[in-house]
Amino acid sequence: MKLILPLLILTTLLYSLPIATKELPDPSSFSSRVTKISYSTWDGFMKQYHYAQGFTLPEDCLSEKFEREVERIVVALREEESCSGKVKKVYEGLVKIQAVTYKNCLVPNLVTEIKSECNKHGCDIFTLSMRLQQDFSILISLYNDILDNYYQEFDSEQSLYNSFKNIGIDIAKITHIILGMRQ
Repeated sequence: MKLILPLLILTTLLYSLPIATKELPDPSSFSSRVTKISYSTWDGFMKQYHYAQGFTLPEDCLSEKFEREVERIVVALREEESCSGKVKKVYEGLVKIQAVTYKNCLVPNLVTEIKSECNKHGCDIFTLSMRLQQDFSILISLYNDILDNYYQEFDSEQSLYNSFKNIGIDIAKITHIILGMRQ
């Protein structure tokens, strides 16, 4: 569970590389874009998870510290020659990102809430697989929505951020289904 946000960020980072520019991106502008995309996704997830559009992430969630760590990863990827060296630098960067974001982005609270939902609705493998089977068509529809948002053409930066916010919303809906949470 601690790696949920860093994995989301890594996915965003990998997605953003080809759309940032045709060549290697400028680390500063690239890290700024990744930060905004990550914030939009996490914000959408947390608002939908809590069924509260008024929910606000703390100011220090995905802040300048986060952006600096993303920039360090990009610089390391540019400068490191060996593939194993690049993997090591990315891993080190993700560990630092996890340290910067874990508490600031309310991950411990989310873990506690998920544990609570599991206690209420059951999270044993049989129960989870039954939920997946029962709501398979809804899950496939949400997955398709995520892919549509991920692969569409963006006419502006704001449409890019809105699409990633929608991805966060869909991931929260999937989480609700898997955990047996009904609105």
